[in-house]
Amino acid sequence: MACTRFTILMCGSTGAGKSTAGNIAGNIACGQPGAFKVGHGTDSETKRSEAIDFNIVGPGGIVYPCRLIDTIGFGDSELKPEKQFEGFSTFIDLAPGGLNVICYVQKWGRLKSDEQEAMHLVAEAFGAGQRTHTAVVITHCTKEDGFYEEEIKKSSAWSRVIDYFQGGRIYIDSQEHPEVARAKLHQLMLHIIQKNNSEKLSHAGFEEAVQYRLQKQQLINALPFDLRTGPQTILDELQQGKKSRSELEASIIQQQRVEARRQEQARNLKKACEDLQDQIGQTANANQRAEEAKRKTGEAEEWARAEAQKSADLLTANQGLEGKLSQAKMQSERTIADNRRLAAEAAQAKADKERVEEKGGWQSHY
Repeated sequence: MACTRFTILMCGSTGAGKSTAGNIAGNIACGQPGAFKVGHGTDSETKRSEAIDFNIVGPGGIVYPCRLIDTIGFGDSELKPEKQFEGFSTFIDLAPGGLNVICYVQKWGRLKSDEQEAMHLVAEAFGAGQRTHTAVVITHCTKEDGFYEEEIKKSSAWSRVIDYFQGGRIYIDSQEHPEVARAKLHQLMLHIIQKNNSEKLSHAGFEEAVQYRLQKQQLINALPFDLRTGPQTILDELQQGKKSRSELEASIIQQQRVEARRQEQARNLKKACEDLQDQIGQTANANQRAEEAKRKTGEAEEWARAEAQKSADLLTANQGLEGKLSQAKMQSERTIADNRRLAAEAAQAKADKERVEEKGGWQSHY
């Protein structure tokens, strides 16, 4: 075991006392160089994961080299949920081989909603495989352990926390009795290491949770801006342990359906606009054809009027010619009559001449 380093993760809500408990377990006093910074209130001093390397001396003097990792506190009021999760996930760089122990640190007292949600966040982040590797470290306990055991039985909220994590639980007073707290912490850590045969909890569950969040964030980002708020809020609350995956997925599906209906309506509207445009085009073509027919009708009517005028003019001309022909005929008839009369007169004159001549010749004869 001397060549194996065991990795222990401290996690919990901001202000629960995990950094102080980590310093005690790591055999280093708060405020000394290398110690975890201890915060107060709802703002976590730890903004990214930090580590202390130390040894636990077990039964028989066996030395267990350990690395204890302090993480960002859940519910830090200064950071957005995604930044909290991002800061929390930095522990992976400090524990490349996985985790032997997860100490879920919770301050004794009435559990607030955000503190209960922190438990769900641990469960969501590491998956079901972490249960045998996770123990509950209850801080600010100034009374005997039996008192808290009885109080937990009366509290359904505390009972859920204790029952979920199967690595055990301890009650410590980091301020008044740090040596006792250190002994309890070391004993708890060795108990979990031995219970799991020194096997480490891989990062597969946590990496799956990270990948899950990235995939869901991509789905949310693919939604129109006005549809992102609901799923984004649930994703943020999932990262705080306030919501479940099923709630997130239901919200995303609901908004995707809304977007699908919008897309369908948009397609229908586009189709209606295209149909209307086609109708307008057809109407325009029909109007154009009507105008062309009207133009041709006008031209035909103009041609008919011109032809009618020509016919009228021709009729008038014919009538004029008929009058002239009639006059010419009458003139011809008068000319013929005159010629006949003149011929008759000529014949008469000739006859008269002949009679005169005949008469004159007869008289000379006698």
